Amino acid sequence: MNRFTVLLIAPLAMLAACETTVEVTGMLGVDEALTGSMTHYDDGGTIELNGGPRTHCVGNFSYSRTNAGLRGDGTLVCDDRRMGPFSFILSGARHGHGFGTLNGMAYRFRF
Repeated sequence: MNRFTVLLIAPLAMLAACETTVEVTGMLGVDEALTGSMTHYDDGGTIELNGGPRTHCVGNFSYSRTNAGLRGDGTLVCDDRRMGPFSFILSGARHGHGFGTLNGMAYRFRF
């Protein structure tokens, strides 16, 4: 097994060992702070983000392998019916960064 293969498999192997929940922080637009959690399973996971009074959103994601490593893609749906896609890159079993949109408004997050 070459080094590149090990680097791609290692984060997935760590996630497959058990369920992992991590804290998430981010920003919706330029002024709405987001907090929440992300739970990783062996084949995907869930995310929950909270912001201002009208922002409570949940979503599911699945993993795929890319040249950059392990990537997650999913859809976030909010209580007020805003929704949109999101993506993230894992930089370890418990760390990464991502981005998405809610009805066209951009957000970014870290975990």
